[in-house]
Amino acid sequence: MSTPIQASTGRIFICYRREDSADVTGRIYDRLVDHYGPERVFMDVEGIRLGYDFRSEIDKTIKASSIVIVVMGDQWFAQVSGKRRIDNTDDPVRLEIEAALRLEIPIIPVLARKAIHSSKTAFPTSLKPLSYRHGTSIRHEHFHADVDSLISQMDKLLERQESKSSKPAEANFPPEQVTTTQEKAVFVSAETQRLNRPEVIETMLRKVPRWVWAVFAATLLLSGILLVLWKRPPGESTPRNFGDLRIESQPSGADLALDGGSTTKTPHTFKDLSFGTHRLTITLEGYSPVERNLQFNGANPPMIVLEPKPKPPEEIAKLSVRSDPPGAVVHMDGTPPQEPPNTFTRVRFGKHKLTASLDGYEPKEQELTVDRATATEVILRLDQSKPTPTPTPKPSPTPTATPKPLPTSTPPSTPAPDPVKELIGEIKRYERAQDWPKQHLASLLLVQRLTTSGEPTSTEHKEALQVAMAGLRTKGKPALSSEEFRAYEENIKYAAHLDILPAILILADDLKDKKSPEAFDWYYYAADKRLDPEAMTRLAWLYFWGECGQHPDKESGFKWFKQAYQAGSIAAGTFVAECYLRGEGTAKDEGAGIHILRSLAKGGVAHANTLLGQCYYNGFGDSADLPQAERDQKAKAYFEQAVAAGDWAACGHLGVLYENGRGTPKDWKAAVKLYLKGVENQNPICMYYYARALENHGPEIRKIFSRADQAATYYKKAAAASVQPAVQWCIQHNVKF
Repeated sequence: MSTPIQASTGRIFICYRREDSADVTGRIYDRLVDHYGPERVFMDVEGIRLGYDFRSEIDKTIKASSIVIVVMGDQWFAQVSGKRRIDNTDDPVRLEIEAALRLEIPIIPVLARKAIHSSKTAFPTSLKPLSYRHGTSIRHEHFHADVDSLISQMDKLLERQESKSSKPAEANFPPEQVTTTQEKAVFVSAETQRLNRPEVIETMLRKVPRWVWAVFAATLLLSGILLVLWKRPPGESTPRNFGDLRIESQPSGADLALDGGSTTKTPHTFKDLSFGTHRLTITLEGYSPVERNLQFNGANPPMIVLEPKPKPPEEIAKLSVRSDPPGAVVHMDGTPPQEPPNTFTRVRFGKHKLTASLDGYEPKEQELTVDRATATEVILRLDQSKPTPTPTPKPSPTPTATPKPLPTSTPPSTPAPDPVKELIGEIKRYERAQDWPKQHLASLLLVQRLTTSGEPTSTEHKEALQVAMAGLRTKGKPALSSEEFRAYEENIKYAAHLDILPAILILADDLKDKKSPEAFDWYYYAADKRLDPEAMTRLAWLYFWGECGQHPDKESGFKWFKQAYQAGSIAAGTFVAECYLRGEGTAKDEGAGIHILRSLAKGGVAHANTLLGQCYYNGFGDSADLPQAERDQKAKAYFEQAVAAGDWAACGHLGVLYENGRGTPKDWKAAVKLYLKGVENQNPICMYYYARALENHGPEIRKIFSRADQAATYYKKAAAASVQPAVQWCIQHNVKF
């Protein structure tokens, strides 16, 4: 009969689906093995003995564990043949989780591959309690930090479990044994009582020969060994130090070598392999080689997913087409250039048709075959148009000579008014009068005038176009309305290709709203070539959050924030300071961040005061040496300055001081007034704090402030603006946002 497995201290069991998250689970397994050792970390149930019920084997394995980690990817609920695997009562993953729930083993759900938290309705009835287990996420871009956080929480949980198990248990004998012993004592004969006297027993023991004692001891030892062997189940007579290791790869058929030995193909099983560390090497043509140390303890590792080698792009990144003479309108395959001046991006290999046209010259059409050897600059030479020949008049009879009439003097003609100059004059008059609606309309008319009949005919006109486009972004309105943009989109694109910077930014902003990768190209051009601080800041955000086709790259984002700050962008300066304070995109340096914020605050930047208040509140940098009461007073002063300057986020932080009684007497009503001030100005931080106040003081707020607000409404608004505590609240309460 099989003996139950006894729980070992700190044993960790990883439950996952191979087809859902094999790669990320393998990485998590490696990190946990590095921290806890291979003898304490187990991946699913391997090596179930023939003839045994796999359900009972799962129960025994889970029972021996201290923590169960459930890795859930985006395909965890996937269907097979029209039915979800998790709905199958014999699904091994479901059985493992049911066993952990039944045995009350701590379960940590780990979301991977951008999986999201699922409500209890997504789970079968037996697994619904899993939806209430507090878990975490492992993100690809923050893998090591997220696993570090997971390990830290597991350490605390294991420490609590070990402290409970280390308490000494009191001796507690079954009552029936005590009773039996007492009953035997009642009926003991008088002779036995005499023999139990110490002096009698000692005398009898001295009379026993030594060889009798030796035989007695040997008999006891042999009996004990036989008893142990008899109790041990079949197949477990000796500790196992060897096992079968199976290696699978995706795709299969890769060359596999273990410890530098002979090469074989995957999948392959290494028989009777000793436990311990082994060197694994996998190679396959067209894929990156895999070489790693493998800690083998009898459990098979997850399938190894091979990554294809990156192929060189079948394109030229940039191809510049110049005309001789310059100024021609150039197209490739009927498409205008993506970047000024006349630069085409991501040109695919193969045949293309170039066309160029210029007044006074013959239209040019030329085929171009693009490959790796193609130069990055092509010149199209244009031929002047030939004059149209005038027909020769037929000879006519010689007329009688007549006197030629004397030329009559004509008055000089009045030059036609220049409509461009008239519009420029109108714009200047409206600006002086601060009549922004009319100035806005005149700017649109000027843009239309300068971009419909070709390239501006003079430097003066091009400068006027620059001023008009800039006015559309900064005068009267912050930007074009969506209707205006659609009406003048072609004019704006034309101006952008003429290298008019405001037009480039207007076009890039629209593309960013559409999440188009072209937005990145235009911002990059304006930041890198035109050195525009605003473009640098917007480019930094695309890198930082991985928008418009970019992967998150906080280091590049920080680099562009810093360049924008050095180029004069005050807003970028606050972002640089925050990166230093949080250690995002750069090494954490609280002193450097606070130094930048103090400089910006002296220059009147309201948000810098808000951030300085947070630094004192949290004890960052040199403020950590101050008493808490002094830190709270300084935080309050900075928040009050920020509120007075119109930084509404400071209303939320100042309200927290009033609500918690830090730096000021406790006054939740004053806090709510501050939250509402920020809410009225659409600040998401204040929306979150106001929602929290509604949960704590809802009836009083509705009565005192005559409002019928619900907490969920403001949690949703704050979550939609990516305020993380509000996001977590909505997830926990199954509220869509």
